Amino acid sequence: MKVLDSDIVIAALRGTSDAKDAVKALEERAELAVASPTQYEVMLGAYLYGRKAQVDKTEEFFDKYQILPLDSPATKIAASIRAKLMRKGVDVDDMDVLIAAVALKNEASIVTRNKEHFQRIEGLNVEEW
Repeated sequence: MKVLDSDIVIAALRGTSDAKDAVKALEERAELAVASPTQYEVMLGAYLYGRKAQVDKTEEFFDKYQILPLDSPATKIAASIRAKLMRKGVDVDDMDVLIAAVALKNEASIVTRNKEHFQRIEGLNVEEW
């Protein structure tokens, strides 16, 4: 399973051809999913800056994929990751930690262009689109 990060979702929704092509290619070779923190980030942007049509388009995009929840086990993984990184003096955005934890809990890789942040998270398989 591959988890789509916010950057590829946003780019695909904007109609960016390389993102749309990447999602299509990924769909052909793997099961795709979205972490609930990614859904939150993208939906927040749609509600904040978009019109109803943009919100509807965003909801339709998410309806195509399994949404992986930030449940109790994933929250514990996230806290452990964040604590390890903090002890090392490594800064990673909290949302990225939550998304990574959901992917790890589901034994999935993450598809992103934000490799620099995600590669700091031990055990996470990161694929660039």
